[in-house]
Amino acid sequence: MKKFLLTVAIILAVLPSITAQTKRYLQCDGVNMSNSLTESINILRSQGYMIIRLNRDSTFCELVRAGDRVALNTTPDKSALKMIIHRSEGSNYWPFLTGNYKKTKLNLMGFYGDPVKETKGFEGTNFEGSGVEYRSVVDGKCRYSCTFKASDGDIILSITIDPQYVPCVETIYMKK
Repeated sequence: MKKFLLTVAIILAVLPSITAQTKRYLQCDGVNMSNSLTESINILRSQGYMIIRLNRDSTFCELVRAGDRVALNTTPDKSALKMIIHRSEGSNYWPFLTGNYKKTKLNLMGFYGDPVKETKGFEGTNFEGSGVEYRSVVDGKCRYSCTFKASDGDIILSITIDPQYVPCVETIYMKK
């Protein structure tokens, strides 16, 4: 009887930590989707990010740190975030981009599991190693992306161009 009670006690003690590991919520650089815009800005500023743009109605903010950019969008009632966009430092050097993409993908896989969808390649006659990968990204002919599922939304990782037309690795966290 003592062994049975001990086994039940151990199971009850371990069960909450096991179930907590299976629920993965959207989070980027310590910012959760349940945070308000003000809370999110404070978290990112404590990590060295600086505000470069904040709109008048306080539903959008963009921050930068050493080449990395984070954009925060809130729900219409401003109570929580609905989207976080993280763009890594851009580069015209393909091995840097793919290395950053693979590193970010591995980090996301460690937290969210395997991607539910993945695309890797180029349109037309372009291929990896052809020397025109940079041009393919700028022309929109590069298809490197993967999608992860979380309990409260989706994460899309891709190689794309930033607003200044520089190829970068972008991670979008979208709340359901």
